[in-house]
Amino acid sequence: MIGIYYRSKLLSQDSDKLDHYFVDSDLSMPMTLYLYNSNDDGSIDNVFSWEPATKQWWITGFNPEYVGEVDVHDLTMVGCIDMSDNVSNNKKDVCDQELFEKLKEQYAENKYMYFDEISHMVWILWGE
Repeated sequence: MIGIYYRSKLLSQDSDKLDHYFVDSDLSMPMTLYLYNSNDDGSIDNVFSWEPATKQWWITGFNPEYVGEVDVHDLTMVGCIDMSDNVSNNKKDVCDQELFEKLKEQYAENKYMYFDEISHMVWILWGE
């Protein structure tokens, strides 16, 4: 699951207040999500590939054939958020170059995220 949420500046400035994130469907962007299962024999199964044609603010996937049949340690998730429309069009209310750079800096040490500065895509990889 990948989601785009925002936090009220008022809530983020005062740690005594409720720390809460909100949904804003105007923050929707193109997203993709893939889940792979590594088998004991070295082969890899594609559990699901989800490439919706419409912009998303939240994306997830499910394949009932794998329920109870996989070990979480054998799963690898690859997701992508395409921020290029928002950066190139300078939509300040969604994401501009400055925000992309702030996110990249904030998550620079995160081994699960890669920020492609040319295409303005954020790749997320969870798995070993």
